[in-house]
Amino acid sequence: LESGVLGNNLGGDGESKEQEEQGDESEEDDEGEAGEPEKKEEEESNDHEAVDEEEPSNLQLAWEMLELAKMVFTDQLEGVNKDALTTDVKSDIEKKLCETFLTLGEVSLENESY
Repeated sequence: LESGVLGNNLGGDGESKEQEEQGDESEEDDEGEAGEPEKKEEEESNDHEAVDEEEPSNLQLAWEMLELAKMVFTDQLEGVNKDALTTDVKSDIEKKLCETFLTLGEVSLENESY
């Protein structure tokens, strides 16, 4: 390779010099392309691991939604407008609150946190 470069500099024709430069560029491109997929794979795996750490489990999400529902139903029963509730509406809210407690218990058993 060095002799080709020296020969071109000492008076070789311009075509061979251009061909060699193109060859050098293609070698650099090949190296860059080979290194890029490895880097991309590493970045994707690192991103995937970071996402896994941040995303809560389905059971945790279910627990949070049920806790929120429990708070809403409790607030409806004991809140400012509790006197405006009819008997039917009040019994429906109490029924939903009881179902929420039962489902919270099931999720707790599933999480093995008694």
